[in-house]
Amino acid sequence: MVQELSTYKKIFDKFDKTDLYEINIPFLENMISTKKNIEELEKLPMIRTHSEFKHLQKQTESGKMLIKLYETYKNQTLALNKILGNAVNLTDEDDPFLLFKEKHKNEQHQSGE
Repeated sequence: MVQELSTYKKIFDKFDKTDLYEINIPFLENMISTKKNIEELEKLPMIRTHSEFKHLQKQTESGKMLIKLYETYKNQTLALNKILGNAVNLTDEDDPFLLFKEKHKNEQHQSGE
């Protein structure tokens, strides 16, 4: 978590919001925790298939939770952007949500999904 926090510190420093970093550490830790929970849930099955009727499928509880956590993480990212002063010049390489999505996309591609 220390490495992730240092990444966020760099973002705060870049936008000259260092004073806001310290008071937002609990928020950032929560955001990092949400991201880690998403990464763990992505390893679990999202759809359950009926044993007898293969065409019947149902979303698993982990799938439902994953959707909620995606929404939570998106909202946390939006809140972070507001904390940074609606930093519209946040580049793709700085945006934690875009970095997370890109990492996830690359991992899925590598695993053959």
